[in-house]
Amino acid sequence: MIDVLPSVSSEVQGRLFAVTRSVSRTVLAVTASGPWLVLTGSTWAVDTENESAVRLSRGRMWLLPLLERPRIEVESEARACLGACDPDVGEALRAVIDMGLNAWSDYWLSKAAAWMTDEEVVVFSERLHEIALESVGPQSQDTQHAAKRRLKQLGLWSPNRG
Repeated sequence: MIDVLPSVSSEVQGRLFAVTRSVSRTVLAVTASGPWLVLTGSTWAVDTENESAVRLSRGRMWLLPLLERPRIEVESEARACLGACDPDVGEALRAVIDMGLNAWSDYWLSKAAAWMTDEEVVVFSERLHEIALESVGPQSQDTQHAAKRRLKQLGLWSPNRG
């Protein structure tokens, strides 16, 4: 889906201003009916049926269902739509992982922890330690053990954090 909005000129107090609206380019669909990860210029955003170009920082929750799909499939689909000058899709995927790791339910916490690459385990090691060590919160014991396991695999586990 490409949403092309025309340039608009307007005159305010005798001055002519040109307003150019960015073109959104779909990179990845969560489902066929949306929401969609899009690029607006060189900025990641989310389109839904009701809103366009929602900043990723505000719209990343709509992308959580990506965590239910195989990581390799999601990355491959996205990279197929990107060119050499486009921003790395990893930035957008890390925003989704961050949302999952800070979610209100164990379901998304566990999905995010399982979906991460080793590089992302390093990036999110502080949060993974919190998940593994906290006794309160939405995380189940299984999710705590999974977080600990991921950290141990990379030699990042330190039970004395605090």
